[in-house]
Amino acid sequence: MRVALDTQFGGLSGVAEDEATFRALLPTVLESLFEPGRAARELVLGERRAWFKGSALRGRASLRHALRARVLRRPIPRESEYRALGWLRERMFQAPRPLAAGSLARFGFPSYQFLATELVPDAVPLDRALPTASAEQRARWLAELARETARLHALHFVHRDLFTRNLLVAPGHGRELWFIDCWRGGDALPGRDAAWDLGCLMLDGATFFTGDEQRAFFELYFSERGTQRRALDRAARRSLLERAARARAAWLARVRREPGRWRHATPPAADWDWRALSD
Repeated sequence: MRVALDTQFGGLSGVAEDEATFRALLPTVLESLFEPGRAARELVLGERRAWFKGSALRGRASLRHALRARVLRRPIPRESEYRALGWLRERMFQAPRPLAAGSLARFGFPSYQFLATELVPDAVPLDRALPTASAEQRARWLAELARETARLHALHFVHRDLFTRNLLVAPGHGRELWFIDCWRGGDALPGRDAAWDLGCLMLDGATFFTGDEQRAFFELYFSERGTQRRALDRAARRSLLERAARARAAWLARVRREPGRWRHATPPAADWDWRALSD
């Protein structure tokens, strides 16, 4: 449901599972306005543990999102993420339950945005879990990632930021991977289709997955595409991998221009031998 509140700093509006949840977040949002950088922390909403993240929108970013909302009727990024998480959960993907999302605006221009989700207990980003994981754990996680990514793409949904940092590993029974940070996610588009997701993933994967792990991942990914009735013949597989390599190259160039986008001590691998995976 949509909710709108007036505050001393402007109008707060957004979406939530209920108005009480949205109102309960008001103190956290107002406190976060004065924090430097991005806010990210655990909090309690009623009897639930939740995760809150928020960030300021200033200058061009504020103007851009105001125009997108007015002209294109597109929601603010954190609201887009709220909807994408809901879409994933409705289709039985593991994603944190979205609780509320919205933005604070003055004179029609958004100045702050936020999202609250139900906390995934004991979760660790995949990129941080891999280095200390056993070979068995790594194989299990990458197999699950291959199956779920294939199912995602079979449904024509593209995450668009499918890096290992945007996947959580949480112990439990059955599936262990959770999709997060999917605010760009949506229908496949030219230049932003399954190949883009695979290029994002292999920016990290070419660096941190062994050759055998990469081979196993793509063998299972292509097999699962067939299971989902979206099989790819040999030529289509090769084309997909080649386009994924181009997407990876674009990200690699961006990381070199903006080193802050890469948070590991080891730099990303300069090359990815996608041809070895195309047979």
